[in-house]
This record gives sequence, structure tokens and C-alpha cells, in this order.
Amino acid sequence: MIDQFILELKSNSVIDNPLSIQVQNASFQISQNPMWSRGYKDSNGVAILGNKTHGLTHFSYRNGNPDDYLSNILKQLREAGEEQLEAVVIGGASTHFKRIIKLLGAQYIPLGQTYWDISNEPKDLVILPTTREVILYSSARGEYGQGYIQLA
Repeated sequence: MIDQFILELKSNSVIDNPLSIQVQNASFQISQNPMWSRGYKDSNGVAILGNKTHGLTHFSYRNGNPDDYLSNILKQLREAGEEQLEAVVIGGASTHFKRIIKLLGAQYIPLGQTYWDISNEPKDLVILPTTREVILYSSARGEYGQGYIQLA
């Protein structure tokens, strides 16, 4: 198991970094800087990592159609020169989650990991691009590591 203290330090270093990008609910962004978003409950998130530029989404079916926002974020990443992409998907709503998986598969984007949670507890997602890590934090349980992945 990944040391909880180390994950907390890594996550806090991103959240406290003024160069980090916070992705609000009902939005997505691409960046070469660390990124994070808070409060995934019934929302779904996709962390898409390229070699230099990566993207993060935070949507529910009420405020975003994955057919639209995934095609937009993938277009922006490819325009930034990213061809080798890998995704980590977290989900709250199963229909939305399954649609994201299907759309990524149709684009031939491999999944590093998926994490689906029906507990409706808030979760935070952090991307550390230099180490290619995606950290999922369950705020309600105070646990790091479910969904932790380091892509090679």
C-alpha cells in the first residue's frame, strides 16, 4: 500500500502551488502544470496524460455530455502535439462512467486505471505531471490512494 503520508504531502504540494490549475465542476482544462479538482461525488473525472501536456475533466450528466467535452479536450491535447495519451477515469454515475470508457476506447486511448464509487462521498483528484501520478483522495474517509496510479 502507498504510504498515506507521502500521498498527502504530494497532494498538498499541488493544491498549495500557485502554478497549479484548479479545475472547477462543469469544466475541463489542459496544462503542463499540476492540476487538481475537488468534490467529485456523482460527478465523473478523467485525467488524460500525455508526454508534456495533460487534461482533467469534472462533469456530471446534468452539466456535461461526455461526447462533447471528451472530444474537445482530446482535440486540444492533440493540437498541443500529444499523440500518446493514457487516461485514468473516476466515476460516480454509472451511465456517465460507462459512456466515458466507451468513448476513450473508440479513440484508442488506453486506460491506466478506473475507479467507480457509488458511495456518493466527495473525492479529490490530483495530477502530478512530472512523475505521471494521478492521486484520488476520499475527503469523507480521509484516505489517499484509492485510484493512485503512476504511469510509466
